[in-house]
Amino acid sequence: MTLESLFFDLIIFFFLGAVGFALYHWISEIKSQKSAWHYSKIIFLGLAWIIVFYGSFIEPQIITARHETIKLGESGARIRIAVLADTHAGPYKGERFFTRVVKRLKLENPDLVVFAGDYIDHDPKDLAALKPFAKLYDRSGKYLGTY
Repeated sequence: MTLESLFFDLIIFFFLGAVGFALYHWISEIKSQKSAWHYSKIIFLGLAWIIVFYGSFIEPQIITARHETIKLGESGARIRIAVLADTHAGPYKGERFFTRVVKRLKLENPDLVVFAGDYIDHDPKDLAALKPFAKLYDRSGKYLGTY
């Protein structure tokens, strides 16, 4: 873990803790303060807490697949291409995450895999987390390769 990621982690945890404490305190005062301002504070901070929590811990771990069909002429030939982009290996996504990505790729059974960029955040040491992608080569049949 780098000093930079530790700094951002501390900011996130401080924000979630401070806002969580404020929400707990303000929600306990609901019976005595029933003003629109009080409710709006709770709603605004509750939404901010949910957004920061989701964006920090849940969304980065989601593997998204989108399927598009492109006609390749009159022959009706089909090719399944998987395009991987924005993997951002680093302090928050390690080898375990990329093992999940490879399992998902194998379920999709593509004929060709294309890496479109943004493999790591910034530290070349994070390339080690991409080791599971080597398992894409142990495929046979009509697999056209990884580029």
